[in-house]
Amino acid sequence: MKYSIITPVYNREDCIARCLDSVISNTRADFDFEHIVVDDGSSDRSALIIQEYAEKYKHIKYISFSQNRGTNAARNAAIAAAESDYCIILDSDDYFVADALAFIDSIVSSNEYKAYMFAADDMLDYYKRNPIINGKLTVELTFQDFLRGSIGGDFIHCICTQILKKYPFDEGLKVFEAVFFLRFFREAQKMLFTNRVVTIRERSRNDSVTRTMIATNEETIQKYYQANQYRYLWFKNDYVRLGEVDALSALLNNLVYYSLLLGLRDRAKKWVHELQRLSLSLMRKNHILFTYRLGRLYLFMLKVYFVLKYKILQCKLS
Repeated sequence: MKYSIITPVYNREDCIARCLDSVISNTRADFDFEHIVVDDGSSDRSALIIQEYAEKYKHIKYISFSQNRGTNAARNAAIAAAESDYCIILDSDDYFVADALAFIDSIVSSNEYKAYMFAADDMLDYYKRNPIINGKLTVELTFQDFLRGSIGGDFIHCICTQILKKYPFDEGLKVFEAVFFLRFFREAQKMLFTNRVVTIRERSRNDSVTRTMIATNEETIQKYYQANQYRYLWFKNDYVRLGEVDALSALLNNLVYYSLLLGLRDRAKKWVHELQRLSLSLMRKNHILFTYRLGRLYLFMLKVYFVLKYKILQCKLS
């Protein structure tokens, strides 16, 4: 089997059928695939809808959680069950365009990469702004491009299943997928991006996990900290080996900053010492927050700022 389509689902009774139908409409007789759909303990009719489809279509493999465990847990369960060469990640509020699978297969079949990326409709402006991929139909991207931050953003991923099985997602840290994909990219080293839209994505939902997260509450800040800490622990040797000093400095300064916002001065001190050990500079803002113990006050000011900004926006819209 060549492809496993991975779809985690949580309370998506209004759109999961659209997702499933888009895969069905892409069905081709000349290659075999499976659609692994994991219901993450939904409290609406999502599980019933998926089960009805699974009973009707043999390519749908249905996995059900008895309680909500999070997107990454659902992804891991689907990947563990995958029997294919490649996995394609398709979120439940997204759907394939016509002939998406045929196009993906045409690219994969004519190349020899371990990871492929395709365009999502809501990321076209970003692709145009990025000098590495702007104006190119296909371009080879490297692990170092992502490590240094020359390219980021969102893509539709088709990745070697063995790589995904080797590096499972952290089940307690959703939204910050970039740090996990960086491990996939290090394993693959080179990835092929094809600038053609294969998926339509709905990102206007209030409960969309990819909505922008503003670091103004402690739970969110802790997740930012954790994602940056993973990045440092997993990739510090790569930063040094590849000479990405500026990116390493920015990463350590992020760790100082989030530690200060959380009021964890001892933790911040550890990262300041790490900057000093590597002969890297502490950013001016961090220096002020650290020296004068202003992290918690700065966080309070951020909260006030965003509350006022939101109220002003509401007034303009009313």
